[in-house]
Amino acid sequence: MYLSVSSFRMMKINILPDFTHLLPDLNLVLLLQYQFLNLKNLNMYIQIRAPWEVNDYLKNVIETKLEKLGKINGRIIEADVFLKMGDNVQPNDKIVEIKLQVPGPDLFAEASNDTFEKAVADVAGKLRVQIIKRKEKLQNR
Repeated sequence: MYLSVSSFRMMKINILPDFTHLLPDLNLVLLLQYQFLNLKNLNMYIQIRAPWEVNDYLKNVIETKLEKLGKINGRIIEADVFLKMGDNVQPNDKIVEIKLQVPGPDLFAEASNDTFEKAVADVAGKLRVQIIKRKEKLQNR
């Protein structure tokens, strides 16, 4: 598929409105647009593992919490979510573990609570702290 000059200019204006007139080379413009779009890419692969079928509500809770983490750090590649049941004797027997694959060392957190929703929120809070600490550490270099 070939882009006409007019459609390319529209695309150029929508993505990089202030800098396109400074770039005479078409290949350089396409490369910069690709890199700009990748910087704003908040998509990550989310894999939920549990020994039972996870309902849609819990999947949505997990996805929204991880999307919020993705807004803090847009470089999350993959999120592995492990849902486990402890022994029913303890009141906090719902266990959630999340491993985030990011450039550099992976991030990991786990929490247990009486519901999976609360445990997911606890784990997301722990991961948020780790992400912010890593971000501040990298900015100080």
